[in-house]
Amino acid sequence: MVLRVLEFVLFVACFCLLCACTSTGSKMDPVVVAQILKGDTRASVVKKVGEASFEDAPKDGICHVIYQFADNKPDAISYVPYLNAFAGGSKGRSQTLSITYKNNIVQELDFTDNTMTRSGGLLSPTFKQKPTPGVNIPPTSQPQ
Repeated sequence: MVLRVLEFVLFVACFCLLCACTSTGSKMDPVVVAQILKGDTRASVVKKVGEASFEDAPKDGICHVIYQFADNKPDAISYVPYLNAFAGGSKGRSQTLSITYKNNIVQELDFTDNTMTRSGGLLSPTFKQKPTPGVNIPPTSQPQ
């Protein structure tokens, strides 16, 4: 009997750990992204950050690509029945790198890295989003 209870508890713990977070895309290192400059080749960008998440069809030599990463980790209290309605929350991070190429040369780039928190429950829901300090690259608009 004790062994069955232990097996059940272990199963529930493993299930909760596997379901505890969701993420999509590949996390980008802000230091590496900051090394991407206007005038870099597409091949050098792919070497630094990998393949893009989305890419449009090139038109007149101009192509737009987007790299995205999103991660969300609910607080442990979010898994407690009934209590999760009044407490809990989650923490997450989103990163987006948008690059415009002309003839496979970087013309414009924009990188944002945000942290997000959601807290509370039915009684006090809040959602906060803020840039991660020191890692946002302002958009460029003038080609070299």
